[in-house]
Amino acid sequence: MAVKVKTSGKVLGIILVLAGLYAGKTLWWDKRPKEAKQSTDIGKVSLPDAPEASLGGNATKLIFPSEEQSVNGGTRISWKIMAWNAQFPVMYANGG
Repeated sequence: MAVKVKTSGKVLGIILVLAGLYAGKTLWWDKRPKEAKQSTDIGKVSLPDAPEASLGGNATKLIFPSEEQSVNGGTRISWKIMAWNAQFPVMYANGG
């Protein structure tokens, strides 16, 4: 005896199987006990000192950090407020 399943029944069956797999993963597989792994030491890295930077072209060396304006008087920029971690690289790049 053959059972005929309509398209909507097939879709519902697939959704139920996928939901069961997802529930099994999140409720059991991800919460099973795991052993902590041993940490590894990769050694040390020695960086050479660089007393002077090699400046070329029209680059000028500025004292960092400083309260003085930049060479061109500073460029005024404005942007809308974002989350602090989103705008931190921009503020750091502009000397703030």
